[in-house]
Amino acid sequence: MMAAAHQQSPWIATVEEVLSSQKTSLAQGLSSEEVARRREQYGTNELQKEPGTPLWKLVLSQFDDMLVKILLAAALVSFVLAYLEEGSAEEGIRAYIEPLVILLILVLNAIVGVWQESNAEKALEALKELQSEHAKVLRDGKLIPDLPARELVPGDVVELAAGDKVPADIRLVVCKTATLRAEQASLTGEPQAVLKGTDAVADANCELQSKECMLFAGTAVASGSGIGIVTSIGMATEIGKIQSQIQEASQEEEDTPLKQKLDQFGELLAKVIFWICVTVWLINYHHFLTLRWAPGSLLPDWAASSFNLAKCTYYFKIAVALAVAAIPEGLPAVITTCLALGTRKMAKKNAIVRKLPSVETLGCTTVICSDKTGTLTTNQMSVVQLSLLSADGSSMRHYEVTGTTYNPDQGEVLGLPGGLDTCMSHIAEVCAVCNESKLDCSEGTFTGVGAPTEASLKVLTEKLGTPDKATTHKLVQQRIADAAACASPVCEWYDAKLQRLALLEFDRDRKSMGVVARQTPYTRHSGNVLLVKGAAECVLERCDRIMLPEGKIVKLTPAARAAVLETVDDMAGNALRILALARKTDLPPPLSGFDGDMHGNNAATKLLQDASKYADIESSMVFLGLADLHNTACQQNSTVSLSPTCFLLLQDASKYADIESGMVFLGLAGLHNTACQQNSTVSLSPTCFLLLQDASKYADIESGMVFLGLAGLHNTACQQNSTVSLSPTCFLLLQDASKYADIESGMVFLGLAGLRDPPRPEVADAIRDCTNAGIRVIVITGDNQATAEAICRMIGVFDDNEDLSEHSFTGRQFNEMGEAQQEALLRKKNNLVFSRAEPKHKQDIVRLLKRCGDVAAMTGDGVNDAPALKLADIGVAMGITGTEVAKEASDMVLADDNFSTIVAAVAEGRSIYNNMKAFIRYMISSNIGEVASIFLTAILGLPEGLIPVQLLWVNLVTDGPPATALGFNPADPDIMQKPPRDPEEQLITLKPPRDPEEQLITPWVFVRYMVVGAYVGAATVGAFVVWYMCDSFLGIDLSQDGHTPVSWYQLSHWEACPKWHGFTASSYTAGSTTVSFANPCDYFTVGRTKASTLSLSVLVAIEMFNAYNALSEDNSLLQVRPWSNPWLALATVVSLGLHCVILYVPFLAQVFSIVPLSLNEWLLVLLFALPVILIDELLKMLGRRFFGVKHVVPTKRASQVQAEQQAPKLKAA
Repeated sequence: MMAAAHQQSPWIATVEEVLSSQKTSLAQGLSSEEVARRREQYGTNELQKEPGTPLWKLVLSQFDDMLVKILLAAALVSFVLAYLEEGSAEEGIRAYIEPLVILLILVLNAIVGVWQESNAEKALEALKELQSEHAKVLRDGKLIPDLPARELVPGDVVELAAGDKVPADIRLVVCKTATLRAEQASLTGEPQAVLKGTDAVADANCELQSKECMLFAGTAVASGSGIGIVTSIGMATEIGKIQSQIQEASQEEEDTPLKQKLDQFGELLAKVIFWICVTVWLINYHHFLTLRWAPGSLLPDWAASSFNLAKCTYYFKIAVALAVAAIPEGLPAVITTCLALGTRKMAKKNAIVRKLPSVETLGCTTVICSDKTGTLTTNQMSVVQLSLLSADGSSMRHYEVTGTTYNPDQGEVLGLPGGLDTCMSHIAEVCAVCNESKLDCSEGTFTGVGAPTEASLKVLTEKLGTPDKATTHKLVQQRIADAAACASPVCEWYDAKLQRLALLEFDRDRKSMGVVARQTPYTRHSGNVLLVKGAAECVLERCDRIMLPEGKIVKLTPAARAAVLETVDDMAGNALRILALARKTDLPPPLSGFDGDMHGNNAATKLLQDASKYADIESSMVFLGLADLHNTACQQNSTVSLSPTCFLLLQDASKYADIESGMVFLGLAGLHNTACQQNSTVSLSPTCFLLLQDASKYADIESGMVFLGLAGLHNTACQQNSTVSLSPTCFLLLQDASKYADIESGMVFLGLAGLRDPPRPEVADAIRDCTNAGIRVIVITGDNQATAEAICRMIGVFDDNEDLSEHSFTGRQFNEMGEAQQEALLRKKNNLVFSRAEPKHKQDIVRLLKRCGDVAAMTGDGVNDAPALKLADIGVAMGITGTEVAKEASDMVLADDNFSTIVAAVAEGRSIYNNMKAFIRYMISSNIGEVASIFLTAILGLPEGLIPVQLLWVNLVTDGPPATALGFNPADPDIMQKPPRDPEEQLITLKPPRDPEEQLITPWVFVRYMVVGAYVGAATVGAFVVWYMCDSFLGIDLSQDGHTPVSWYQLSHWEACPKWHGFTASSYTAGSTTVSFANPCDYFTVGRTKASTLSLSVLVAIEMFNAYNALSEDNSLLQVRPWSNPWLALATVVSLGLHCVILYVPFLAQVFSIVPLSLNEWLLVLLFALPVILIDELLKMLGRRFFGVKHVVPTKRASQVQAEQQAPKLKAA
């Protein structure tokens, strides 16, 4: 039972228990037989890949759409009709144009769909790139240096060194170096390398970050080396679990709100088309079917009845024309174009959209779930407060430090006197010298190389300057003149004063870091100094003195200690990370004269070799001050270097050849040749040479040597030629970090420095925009609860005095809730913060939010964030700190990792959605007009006015440019907030986020477009009828072409023309051509070309005017000027130009069965087209007066007021 638990949770087991449960040995590893058995049981160490969807299934899935099915049916029917009508007037390729165009649309749509879906799962491939390819494994007692990682099995003994990728989940059992650190930011999001150890963890359910004895597949060893036992492989590893979660999230993906609405519209359209076709057939069935009933029978007499196939085919063509007219064929292309334009706009705002539909989904986002570090904050630690003892020694003096970046010139220490006092200069000295980071400047941007905490202390030193004001000014000017070459001249000035001799590495027990340094130029009276920084409580405990401003050192009194601790509490309450700074000059006599020689026989070397003396060395120090961070300094894991150069060299195997050169040959053990055994340096005899060829004797040969020196070392003490005993004690002592606390004792306290990862200045405004827009903000962070709450208060997520008991929870508290309680919590429409959260909490939160009907945007950067990004409606990956896995799983990537960019993208998404609604409704209203035209023609029994190929031209080409131009409509000024409803109320009405359930076409809008569509149909049929019946109309002379007017009866009963006696119709002119016909009855078929051209031209002109109606859904063109969107004017000109091309180019005119129009006929077109503007203006006015939306006016949240008040301060900072 216990062994099974240890196998499932190896981090809670001791080293001996792990070896026992895995049945392996550190000396021998697994046997070949056992490896074979376990491989059969566990499989290979690979991430599984689900079989992809076959190409033929992908292609077929593109046709599983109602609109596509209707188009496909229309194309097939058109092909059949074209084939049956060969030899008619439409003989030749023209008869096949319509079905070919429809099929071309369908093929292009299928190609795009297949391409998108085949590229959908790149996140899984990116995961595979994280896996190691080889591993160093012990089997059968032999070390295999390059075993393929896929062949690993649980229980394998694996050696790992700095730079290696971890090939599987491994329990660390032996640390071969002083420290071993793993870079696991890609998995857990931790920005710094994590210190690993061999001790077991007490909590079996702890988060990944707390499993300090585990190394995870896909991460890398940053420093050190060790031996571990493989505990999980393949899909059982943490990275394998992530792949399974990504696959599950992919299966849970839903269509975007727009696609759902378009699908619903397609289903409704199919039903409408079906019933319209049925209605047309029922009304006109007597034209092709004559039924005779037998006397006294309810059944028709089929022998006496008649059926006309030609007329049946004609009305079948009417049905096809209805389908073509009802479906907006150009809509997919216009939507894609608009979304693509939206992605370009967003890219300029640092939001890179990877999936086009996400542009529209952003517009209805109701919740933004955001990380804290790097998204809400700058991810650049900054010292914001400096606290030192006052002259009375019992109170503290505080200085505010401004600036939020690593650029020293963008901030200062407020209230700093003209020059630094002695205590301040020593604080600057500790910050500069007791530091392993550095500042760089590239293209004007300052960056920190190393731990962010240490880099911020370097920046503080640059802001403090030197004790001499003139020297400080000179150094600052040097930095300003050439920051790339000299980014931190003040720090270099302090470094030049002190020569670092030894470094006491940070560890978790004493929670501090120390440096032993010598003043330069060195004199025998100057002595050495110990500089220390670390956690406030821990450093203060090891201090017994304090330094006053003028440099006087006095005893640390209870009053002084209380003042320091009170300041620490205040800083912690403000969520600052606190560092204490201390120094010690009165080192014991051996250390005071220590020169850095770690191999000599002097007293200082012996003292440093004795680890038990470190506590005495770090005693009686002078307390300098504190530095303050967001998390208590006791929790930091900063990475520092192991100082002694010799020790580092001995860890570098590539230097061993240099070390083992220039030796004095002493002899070969066990040889009988006396010449080979003499101590003098002689030429080797053949016997000795042969012996040297026996590798098994090398250990004996390389024994009893005289140590001469280490090649390539910079420490001159290590290069001496004298023969001394090489004591490994100094190296072993430096490996034993538990002794450093003894060295760092009895220090002088200098002061405190408070640091924080400051909020981005623009985030407060973005949070306020979210509040105004009705968008909730949920902060999900791995940081501690106090820090998360403090940052949320600063940026306006919460009010200063707001009770957070119902708004702030840790990940564990959230887990302990029941699912019903979790859902109830997320249904509350208020902001929340989850601290100490893990990626699995993100997935749970997203699922619950979607269940509550919210549209959630989720941010993430690590590998383990990928499932949540995939699951969210909008997955937002970080472009700077994000992993490739997270980016591939996301819908959008932030190029600047900035929260305000998400809010700007939401605003752009809303604007794009509004524009999409404009052109969708525009195109649908146009199609309603086309359907109305064909329906009226069929109902009234008129000749066919518009043929399918003409309708395709209008839907695909003529309507396309204006619809696309509507995508360029400028955003409403209140896109993220409504203006005051009443000037006297002075209340801001909040604009709620767009509801994903919102109807694409509301009842009133449907009525509007039905009215407009009815007019479009009436106008196109009206122009057709006017030409046939009139010589002139409202003063417009139409007789110039010489056509023959007919009566309404003749026009509506044209099929009976062969029975009319004495009916004649003359030919007429159209431009330079003459339309003639041998049979007078052909006047209603061949001769309808001019009337059909007028109908088509009226339809095109009306739709150009209707595009201007779509500039605003509710506002009049007197308010929204027609020229507010210049692209629409250009698009109108382009569409009319294209229409003129097919009118006046003879070949194209023949293809589309149209003829050129005269000036008077164009006037007739305008006469029928212009009223559409007046009709829609009247409908808009009725809508504003009687069908307007009522706005709810909530009270203004206190956090809005607070955010507005803090915004200037944040911007100033």
